[in-house]
Amino acid sequence: MHPQRVESLSHAQRERLAYIDFRLYFMGEIGRPDLANRFGVAPAGATRDLALYREIAPQNIEFDGSNKIYRIGKTFSPIFEHATQRVLSALALGFGDGVNVDSQPLLPCESPAALSSPRMEVLAPICRAIHAKHPVAIRYHSMTNGESERVIVPFALVDTGLRWHARAFDRKSGEFRDFVVTRIEAPTLLDDEPKANERPDNDIQWTRIVELDLVPHPRLAR
Repeated sequence: MHPQRVESLSHAQRERLAYIDFRLYFMGEIGRPDLANRFGVAPAGATRDLALYREIAPQNIEFDGSNKIYRIGKTFSPIFEHATQRVLSALALGFGDGVNVDSQPLLPCESPAALSSPRMEVLAPICRAIHAKHPVAIRYHSMTNGESERVIVPFALVDTGLRWHARAFDRKSGEFRDFVVTRIEAPTLLDDEPKANERPDNDIQWTRIVELDLVPHPRLAR
């Protein structure tokens, strides 16, 4: 990282570079249309931003000429600090405004959500696997079976309000399951494609719609 070089840039440029950093880290790729759609810049401007990012962190980004897209480098190391809650918000709601840096609270405040916040070095490869539709090898810590090595095919993140899960096909059990992201270690993307039975449209529990009729409890006072 070259912090002085980054800090010398305009706020708008740093915001665009932070977005490039974010897309590479969590999606594994970025193209000129991504920058153009997000910031409304012309293709030439997007090209300059990508070239500047490549100049600052050449190990982070590789150009795939056959597909005309930039992909994450094999020795990628983010040049911006990506705050956990902002990343989770961006993944769920879209990338928000402002350079993606940590902010300081106005008053001391403790949040139980921080206890279940996944580590970025774990979350990022899971996100890339979902985006690329690739399996990922993991070590998983189960409450019942302890630590085990598994290959999963994730296709969605789930926020329960208390913790984050990855919904995935588990090749070890041959079933679709929820994996708590904070219990995942050492995720490694694999190059093979998911098998037909591992695709999300075969996840009955995920695709099934259940209609509920809610009525007041009969013992509740009217």
